[in-house]
Order: sequence, then C-alpha cells, then structure tokens
Amino acid sequence: MKSSLSALAMFAAVVTLFGALWLAIGNTSDWFLPNLGLWLAAWVLGLGNVLVLLLNVLRWRFCGAPSWLLGIMGLQALPAAVCLGILGYGAYGMWRDSQVTVKVVRIDDAIVADDPQRLTQAQAACGALCAARLSLNEQLLRAAEDGSSRVADQLIRQTARVSSDLGQPERDERTCDGLYLVGLNALSIAAARNDLRMVRLMWPVSDTGSRRRALWTAAQTDHLAMVQWLVGAGVPLSIRGDILDENNTLLVAAASGAAVHVGQWLIESRHMPVDAILEGPDPYTGTAPVWALFMFMSEVGVTHEAVDLLRLLAAHGADVDVRERQGDSPLEEAVRLGQKRIARLLLNAGANPARLDAAQRAAMDKLLSQPDEVPYDGRPSPNCIVAHDAAPVGVSATAGP
Repeated sequence: MKSSLSALAMFAAVVTLFGALWLAIGNTSDWFLPNLGLWLAAWVLGLGNVLVLLLNVLRWRFCGAPSWLLGIMGLQALPAAVCLGILGYGAYGMWRDSQVTVKVVRIDDAIVADDPQRLTQAQAACGALCAARLSLNEQLLRAAEDGSSRVADQLIRQTARVSSDLGQPERDERTCDGLYLVGLNALSIAAARNDLRMVRLMWPVSDTGSRRRALWTAAQTDHLAMVQWLVGAGVPLSIRGDILDENNTLLVAAASGAAVHVGQWLIESRHMPVDAILEGPDPYTGTAPVWALFMFMSEVGVTHEAVDLLRLLAAHGADVDVRERQGDSPLEEAVRLGQKRIARLLLNAGANPARLDAAQRAAMDKLLSQPDEVPYDGRPSPNCIVAHDAAPVGVSATAGP
C-alpha cells in the first residue's frame, strides 16, 4: 500500500506540473479570455497540490512517513488551504446567490399576482441582499410589464421612480407585428401596452425624458388615445427625437411603427410636415417619414396599416423618392433587396422609376416579373405587445380613476 500511494502521489505531481506548464507556456492567444491559460495553470497547480497532499496524508496515516515527507506536507499545507479557501468562498457565494434568486422570484411572483401584501412580505424576507439585484425602480418596471397597478402604487409610495438617466432599468419589448422597441422605461412600457391607468399612476414620479420617451413609444404603437392624453398632460408635441434632440418629428415615430391612426391625426389635425426636417437641433438631416415606414416594411412586413399610411403620406404630398442622407431612395433599396411587394407599393404611391439608372431599371423589371409574394395576413389587434410568455397582452386603453 505504501508503494502504491507513493506511486500515485508521484504520478499526480508529474501530471500536475506538466499540465500547468503546458497551459502556462502554450499558445492560448485564441482562447475565449486573455491570460486564461495562466489562470487554468494556477488552478491545476492548486488542485493538484491538494490531491498530492491528500495522498501523502493517507501514506502518513496508514504507513508512516519519514521526516522529509512531513516537511513536504508542511510546505503543501498553506497553498492547499488557500486553494480550498477560495473554492469554499466561491461555493458559499453560489449558495448565497441561489438564496437571493429564490427570494427575488418570490418578489416577482407577488408583482405578477398584483398582491401588495405579498410583495411586502417578500421584500422583508429578501432584505438588503436584494437591493442590488432588484431595486424599487426595477420592481416598478416589472409591475408596468405585468400591468400590476396595485403593486405599482405601493412601490411608488416606497419611493420608486421612473427616470431617463443612464443606468436606470429598461427593457426591450416586441410588438405582435414584430417591431422591436428598444430601451423602454416603466412609463414607456405602460404606454406601449396602452395601459392608461398605469401611465396616470406613474406620471407624477416620472421625469421629462421618461415622458418624452413614452410619447414616442405611444406614437410608434399607434395608440392614439394614449398620444392625445400624453400631449394633453404636457408632453410637447414638438419634440424632436425620442431621447436626444434630433430632427425626427413624432410623425417619424408613427411611421417607424406603421401607426396609421396616429399618423393621420398628426398630419390632418396637427399639421405635422410629411417630409424630413432639414434644420433643427441636430446637425444631421432628419429621417423622412416615408423612409421610416419603408424600414418598418423591410424589417417587419407589409402590413395593412403600412399600406394605408404610405397612401396617406403620398396623398399629402410626401416625397416618395426621398433619399436617406445622400443614400438610396426607398424604391432603389427595395429593388436592391428584392422586395417586390414594397417596390410595387412605392410605384403605386408615386415613386418615379425614371430616377433609377439602367442597371436598377433592369433589376426592377426582373423583380416585378416574378410571381407575387404571399400577402401579409393582418391581425385585428396590430401593435399589441408580446408578453414574457409570448402571449399578446390587451390593446385597449384602461380608463383608470
């Protein structure tokens, strides 16, 4: 047994040394992380040392050991203790994180259930460990996602706020049509869900940037009643851009979501210009509503609302051949991407094929001669928001108190 333990200890020591040496000096430049080989080499040495020490202890316990082996074991003890201490601390951290995760899930469950009393109990059980993981502002955002107005009211009384500052909680959402809404705060999520009750609840604790983003989002998702409420509540209709000052009007927001009802109201009732803004707070030319609508059709699809909005813009004199910052026109881009239906719609709306060069004209003729695409199968509730479980949430505004 003595010889076997000695041989195993020697073998483990040799494998550890050669393995660590290979990791340390080998070519690991294309690995996932820089210096990963050195880190792995250190861990191989540490764990290998623990294994060799264990074998030496077994030899000493059952077979006795000479003084030189006891000296080696003494030298091995400190690095082994450090290695085991690091492993133990990591295991404790993982256990603690798992406990926090369980408590955070209970807070989430209370928010989904819209149960203030249950939320209070879950918050108390979570304690200070949850503060960094799930702030009150983050909880308010989750309440907005789930339409949990009673929980939201309690969180606001607990000093939760909606802020447009950097580092504040935000979410990316997707409409039922497939449009992605990026960087939404709690107020914008409520606006996207057309949840007027929640918007009214969070309105007093939201800053100017959050309100501005909410109006932009409501326009994108074609919630006309929500847009009108936000404008009536004081958000200026003259904003340029959703977050930063740009030359993009609210009609650009509506066009980027094929929001025909909001678009019609902005054009016919508020007389918003149908073409790009050339001069404004931003040095760059603004996006033309026609171009924003073309991007929606390219990325999401040719919805019935997009067709109606394109006709509306053209009827009010919008330049269908507008070029995006010295780039291609929508028709040129549609031909380049092989999007027959969009090209046909643009031509019907007044796009001038004479502006295409000979190669583009030939490509357009070839594209238009191809079989028709399958038409878009519209839904009765466009621009609703897909919930976390992929089920659409309601699209009608809640009146609220």
